[in-house]
Amino acid sequence: MKFPAFWKPTELYNTLVTDYPKIPSLETYEWRYILEHDVCYEASVFEKMVMELVYHPERTSSVIMRTDILCDSNNESSLHETSEVVLNSDYYQVDRRICRRIIPRNQQLDASMEQEAILMKGTDDRNKRLLLYLPKLDLTLEQPYDHLPYYHPAVAGVALEYTSTKIRAAYLLNSKHQQELSMRLQRTANMLLMVLHKHCKGTVEGYEKRMLHDTVVERNKFQDTYVELKKKYAKQLIEGWVEKTDPKKHVFEDLGIATFLIELWKQMYPSKQSFNFVDIGCGNGLLVHILLSEGYLGYGFDARERKSWKIYPEFVQRNLSEKVLVPFFLKDLEDQPLPFIPVESFTIHDGRFPVNSFIIGNHADELTPYIPILARLNKKSSFISIPCCVHDLTGAKISWSLPKPRDKKHGGRYAMYIEWLRQLSERFDWKVEIEPLRIPSTRNYALIGRSIQENSSSEGATFPPETLKKIIDENHGASGFLQHAIQVATSNSRSH
Repeated sequence: MKFPAFWKPTELYNTLVTDYPKIPSLETYEWRYILEHDVCYEASVFEKMVMELVYHPERTSSVIMRTDILCDSNNESSLHETSEVVLNSDYYQVDRRICRRIIPRNQQLDASMEQEAILMKGTDDRNKRLLLYLPKLDLTLEQPYDHLPYYHPAVAGVALEYTSTKIRAAYLLNSKHQQELSMRLQRTANMLLMVLHKHCKGTVEGYEKRMLHDTVVERNKFQDTYVELKKKYAKQLIEGWVEKTDPKKHVFEDLGIATFLIELWKQMYPSKQSFNFVDIGCGNGLLVHILLSEGYLGYGFDARERKSWKIYPEFVQRNLSEKVLVPFFLKDLEDQPLPFIPVESFTIHDGRFPVNSFIIGNHADELTPYIPILARLNKKSSFISIPCCVHDLTGAKISWSLPKPRDKKHGGRYAMYIEWLRQLSERFDWKVEIEPLRIPSTRNYALIGRSIQENSSSEGATFPPETLKKIIDENHGASGFLQHAIQVATSNSRSH
């Protein structure tokens, strides 16, 4: 195995680590160093970052989904007395104990496991820190760690040590049975140490996380629901895919969006029957199919029918239709004559929805900027918009300068488009929430409007027409949208 140049495989592998805590229940086990690296940060940084990794083990392994914290001595003073693991040490004292359950991504392949994370501080050297990961083992077995899940190394314990000059990784191994230090064990130690060092170094250099997940829907609830939906639908949908697009990307993306919506709606509505959803520009209809199958009421439409529509159950097909959305208020704003087009060539939806509708715009392209406006003009409606291509109110790609994101020091064109959409939504009195979704897409930001600003003086469907026209004009107008809608309706293909 080739390690990065700055990693130093330690020469102490065959030497006993004598100052680490002894575990009476594991008398025949000993600690051995695996890797070490020079440090450029203080003990407080190591302590902060190593505890973040205790709470977020998914950062060190793509196989792990998350961890559930069962108990933490910072919150439960009795934990030190009730912990099952006894430690004897003249060099370290326990500072914090955390019991956690690690949840794998593929729960049909890997099992969950419980583990204790113990943070210790040096008694002779106050700059020393030691974090022990000790899995719960069946000590009746000759080699108990051989029965650990795949994502945990086949060792009885893992240690991450900090001194004023080094960080080290060590394993707890059975001295009675000389264990070969396999390449996999080396890779695992390398990954743990490398991720820890990267986090510590980034903190010293002033790194700030750019993307904050789970501010609207709590992570654990999202993940649990996603796992259930994936079990129910993923295999069948992938195997039956009839589109030319990548089935895995679309299936897992729409399962993620459906999961987010389901958890969001649990916060907003008393029951599945208390509202209706409408998916504008629904494309292949997969999101509509999942939501209807989960018992929600609603429908979707798009300018063009897709092959997928015919393979869904009949109750889903009834709620998918070929329509072009032309917002009802545009007829008063359009200042250009329309070309003649036979009415039977396409069906127009005017953007009027039932009371208490939830409007979904997932990569709705030309309709994206209209979603918060329509939600505002329809009584008791809310919305979610997941933008993709950068379209303005005319239906064309934006050629004018977009505003800089307010929450970032810098951002690309997509981030600036999100900011413009947020500002447009706020002009229509929405209190906008923004969440980067956990989906396999680089266009994953969602804008959610489910509440109106407190200082709003207008009431939804009675939003003053003169104010509506003023806001649209100030955002480069909507002239040409109707012509663009006709082009979309009569086109044989669409990008989404």
